[in-house]
Amino acid sequence: MSSEQSPERPAETSVKQKPPLPKDGKKWQALLRAYETPNAARSLLEIALTLSLYTALWFIAVQLVSIGWWASLPVSILIAGVLTRIFILFHDCAHGSLFAENTINEFFGHITGILTATPYNVWQSSHLAHHSVLGHQDRRKLDDISTMTIDEFKNAGRYDKFIYRLERNWMVRFTFAPALLFVCYYRFPLPEIKHAAHIKSVIICNIGFVGFVGSLILLIGLKPFLIIYIPAVIIAAATGSWLTYVHHQFEGTVWMEPDEWNFQDSALYGSSYYELPAFLRWLTGDVGVHHVHHLCSRIPFYRLKNVLKDYPELKEINHLTIRDSLKTIQLNIWDDDKNKLVSFRESGL
Repeated sequence: MSSEQSPERPAETSVKQKPPLPKDGKKWQALLRAYETPNAARSLLEIALTLSLYTALWFIAVQLVSIGWWASLPVSILIAGVLTRIFILFHDCAHGSLFAENTINEFFGHITGILTATPYNVWQSSHLAHHSVLGHQDRRKLDDISTMTIDEFKNAGRYDKFIYRLERNWMVRFTFAPALLFVCYYRFPLPEIKHAAHIKSVIICNIGFVGFVGSLILLIGLKPFLIIYIPAVIIAAATGSWLTYVHHQFEGTVWMEPDEWNFQDSALYGSSYYELPAFLRWLTGDVGVHHVHHLCSRIPFYRLKNVLKDYPELKEINHLTIRDSLKTIQLNIWDDDKNKLVSFRESGL
């Protein structure tokens, strides 16, 4: 693994010089814990602003849909963007980073989970597992994205090879498949239900989701609802799938053997810093600062930009632009000899 070397800060002209910046994940983690305390008023403001905007966009879309589907489509795209932001609120609740009290995080987690069609405790469990095993070579099956090595693929059966190629195909992963996951699979995520809390969250989410959808249909009609909602949910789900992929499936990511794996270095150097324009950063809640998020997952999303402002050196670690991210689509399989992700073509498969 190659780690970015953070330079020392220059001496200040005032009383004393700041200590040198850390060069490993564990020291970075200790340094950044100062940003973890949430501000309840700020968190409530972010929730109110996001949900108000979501409601307003639905109102505008309903006014335009009578003209034609094409008139409401731009607003559906904006709804998708705000739905992505709602998922970031949901995501922060799952990490316990939006509020200091777990009960408040869980309350808003269920609310935002209903709007994103995602059972809170089920998703929380699988997502925290992803955080705990990131970059661990022997525990990849618990990660969000299936990643085989070349040797594993060669030794797999025909069915497993077919499924793996299907999962890694961008036309499947970034189009309809994510929407089916959220709208259909999460109604009955049986393989992921392991505790009574999971069952409760599925029931809460399903009742709430049916109530949300049913109320809108009663208010605006089935056809207008489908015209507005279908493109919004497809785009939002695809966006989430894309972000999850780009945050970890890039050429410089790291996978470590059990004897060398440690959480901090894997979190910092196995996750990317995905630089986006200001508007997209707002819609995605700065989740592109993903290396910092994995290192200190209790930092509220609205403080991630403060971390980069105070420590711009972190921008140099696994930095990806939008252009860079497009190249990651071809990375499909892990090459143990080269110690990096490569394309099927490059692997010779």
